Formats: sequence, C-alpha cells, structure tokens
Amino acid sequence: MTDNTTENPVQADINDVLDNMSARNATLTRELAISQAQATALQRRVKELEAQLAEAK
Repeated sequence: MTDNTTENPVQADINDVLDNMSARNATLTRELAISQAQATALQRRVKELEAQLAEAK
C-alpha cells in the first residue's frame, strides 16, 4: 500500500479509501477469473456427461 502521508487529513483519508477500493477491485477481479474458470470446467463436464448419456441410449 502506498504511504498516504499528507498535511491534509481529508486528502489522506481519500487516498486510503482509493487504496482500499483498488485492493478490493483486484480481489474481485481474481475471484471473477476463478469463477469463470470453474464455469468453463463445469460446461466441459456437462458436455462429457451428455456425450456419455447419448452413447448409453
């Protein structure tokens, strides 16, 4: 995290909020990427199971 030392306490608070928002955005971006990968894996598995079901008929 950046050093938010400033003579203006309001600006320091704003900087802290922006840092926290940036960190949260990065976390959410990582979580989204993981969720998308999981969804893709599940879609692949559904297709595999559908193919097995079609063979069994």
